[in-house]
Amino acid sequence: MGKFLKNLKLETKLTVCLILMSLIIVGLSSVFLNNAINNNNRANIIWKINSATEPLFASIEGLAFERGRTYVVLSSNEQISINNKNFIINRQAQVDTNIAIALERLNDIDPSLVKSLVTDYNNYLKLRNDASFEFDKNSKDRNQLLRREWLRKSTDFMFNIKNIIVSLRKKEQTTDLYNLYQRFQLDCFEFRLYSGYSASILTASLSSADKISTDNYNEFFDTRLKADYIWNHIESEITEFKKENLLIKRDIIYNQYYNSYRPLQDEILKKSLNNDVDKTDIDLLSQNSIPALDSIFQLINEVSSENKKFVTKK
Repeated sequence: MGKFLKNLKLETKLTVCLILMSLIIVGLSSVFLNNAINNNNRANIIWKINSATEPLFASIEGLAFERGRTYVVLSSNEQISINNKNFIINRQAQVDTNIAIALERLNDIDPSLVKSLVTDYNNYLKLRNDASFEFDKNSKDRNQLLRREWLRKSTDFMFNIKNIIVSLRKKEQTTDLYNLYQRFQLDCFEFRLYSGYSASILTASLSSADKISTDNYNEFFDTRLKADYIWNHIESEITEFKKENLLIKRDIIYNQYYNSYRPLQDEILKKSLNNDVDKTDIDLLSQNSIPALDSIFQLINEVSSENKKFVTKK
């Protein structure tokens, strides 16, 4: 072989070298091109998934407030007020608008998820109509079983939406910030679900009676403890991001919920145990619950913005 190469002319040797170099370059180019195509396809998938999860989180936000206020209204001894009716209608519009957007975007990703969401949403609309039918009735004429059904099924619907978000995450599992942000948002959602659930239990119980029942008392503290457990997890997670804007939103939640709203809950609960609660206390609970619980979605939305920036750069 060495003797054969030695007998070749210089021009022939150069030609062979050029051919070999060309083949190597073509091979490497093919690898780089294939990687670029794969990265571009992956970026498009992540973008689609992120675009679908945004309205899903927004629909959960509307549902969380609709769930709580509707449950309080159904539990009240009074007919629904204009303020409560407008509040519920506005949240319903938020839910409906974002579900419609999510369905359109999901159709490009996974039609089976569309089918699942449509089924759950239609069931929810029927439940919503049943609840709305009870609003203008006198408390003694209302279907007392419906309010518990409302609370349970509306909570189930939010968890079903969460499961859709989890399914979307699994389609493009990563170890980067995108995955961390999505997981963090789901933890924030669960914190909002349990903190809002406990708030609804207390406010609704006091709206229907001066003193909270033993069952509702236990359920109130059980869901608050679940919220606290998840909050501790959120506190440890948020430090991973090293984002000042997220820490600011975290501090707002702590001040609004833990430093302001929770002490108010405890104060009014103590009054209820002494049969010393009036309508002003109940109104105060409802008014203070809005900024406290809304601050949680402010953090979720801030994380969504960070995730969108990350996806755009990919």
